[in-house]
Amino acid sequence: MFKNSTFACFVWLLLLGVCTNLRVQAQEVTGTVQGKVTGEAGEALPMASVKLKGTTNGVVSDANGNFRLERVKLNATLVISYVNYDEKEVTITDFSQPVQVKLGSSTKQLTDVVVVGYGATRKKRWPAL
Repeated sequence: MFKNSTFACFVWLLLLGVCTNLRVQAQEVTGTVQGKVTGEAGEALPMASVKLKGTTNGVVSDANGNFRLERVKLNATLVISYVNYDEKEVTITDFSQPVQVKLGSSTKQLTDVVVVGYGATRKKRWPAL
């Protein structure tokens, strides 16, 4: 088909580059994830931690349990946690639908309490009698 082997090699390299570029672009689809974190009874969980697994990208939910996380790749996993509730992982497959996360109460008991106090005192010198 190709009489000039240099031209044939160039065409194959060009096709390989285009295919590789399309594959990389398909993996880099990112978007914004929105959702709400609630407890078992449907109550909003404010200040719940919503973090992208394996990264430092994360947010906390607002007073109504709502969150918004940007620059999330498709098929990424969100890790949602809240004090005294079991942690939950959710895989993102669609950016158009809000994520509804219902956390269950944890059966673990807190075993340690650490109290730290900070203060300052001044020593007063009373006049000698």
